[in-house]
Amino acid sequence: MKSESQKMLAGELYDPFDGELVAGRTLARDLCPELNATTQAQEDERRRILRELFANVWVGGAALILAGVRIGDRAVIGAGSVVTRDVPQDVFAAGNPCRVICPITA
Repeated sequence: MKSESQKMLAGELYDPFDGELVAGRTLARDLCPELNATTQAQEDERRRILRELFANVWVGGAALILAGVRIGDRAVIGAGSVVTRDVPQDVFAAGNPCRVICPITA
């Protein structure tokens, strides 16, 4: 049986009040303002926060990521972007508002 998180990521109906999903949203809402308050020079702190938020994602300097936004694995967010909605996996996205520019292919 799939977890609620697996259902959500597959685009299926899921229970948004599942404990794991609620905890993830709470963590993201707490960490996003913390990330947005850092400066480019605070590289170690920014990396620590980003590791907690995302796996296999690269975020350019001075990007603003709103709480609740999901960023797919291996996505790259351009510097100075304002991420207001979900970003799929394996894409380069940038801009204000952030939008997918092109897929990333190996």
